[in-house]
Amino acid sequence: MTWVKLSERHPPEVGFYTVIKFHPATPAIAYFKARPAERSIEYLKWEKMMKLENDYEDRCVYRKYYCFTDGYGTEQSTILYWYELDPVPEDED
Repeated sequence: MTWVKLSERHPPEVGFYTVIKFHPATPAIAYFKARPAERSIEYLKWEKMMKLENDYEDRCVYRKYYCFTDGYGTEQSTILYWYELDPVPEDED
């Protein structure tokens, strides 16, 4: 499978994928140097998350959605492309 743009098609199932993550540029502030925009290749998990949408007195309303998360379970939102590795064929010996 080739690189797939995230906005065109989401991964088919929950699992680990290789993704290209975008890191935006930061301006120079005081004695910190400016950092140009860059991209990195990372290994992230596509999984179902829940977000609190409304918090009423008698009930809470959650919204389920899928997103890429890192090893600590935090949502990663600057993903450009994803790629699924082809399965390794098993030996018949």
